Amino acid sequence: MVYGKTFSWYFAYGSNMDAERMKKRVGRLPDRISGALRNWRLEFNKASKDVPGAGFANIAPCLGEGVEGVLYLLSDEELQELDRHEGVPHHYKRHQVCVERQGTGKVVTAVTYVANSGKVRSGLKPTRKYLNHLLAGADCLSEEYVRRLQAVETL
Repeated sequence: MVYGKTFSWYFAYGSNMDAERMKKRVGRLPDRISGALRNWRLEFNKASKDVPGAGFANIAPCLGEGVEGVLYLLSDEELQELDRHEGVPHHYKRHQVCVERQGTGKVVTAVTYVANSGKVRSGLKPTRKYLNHLLAGADCLSEEYVRRLQAVETL
């Protein structure tokens, strides 16, 4: 920890699982820890403003489902920088979730992003390029979850 700074857990389930993308967005590569969010489902229903029919990752509550991702410990300044990249408050909003640290069974409270309902559309698909950002996080995901991502139909 750095004296005088506060840090929070951030749970990435979308393109921020890509280590290179995170490094560019916050200026460093924080430690990456595998995490699982229980009773939520991964969807690609956050409408792209640039590519018709394209959807970005989003999560929605769903009993019995689970979303795997990456936990990062970020400073308040780094979270504010992510807010800018995620389009807070117009496209996504911060949401607090309880995430299980894989391998330890410990649960931490983390910030994640959930798409604003006005930006959600049905029938969207991610682009191959976008899905590849999620797959770049495969080192922090189970083999089964990676297979599920690989099976996602893209534009």
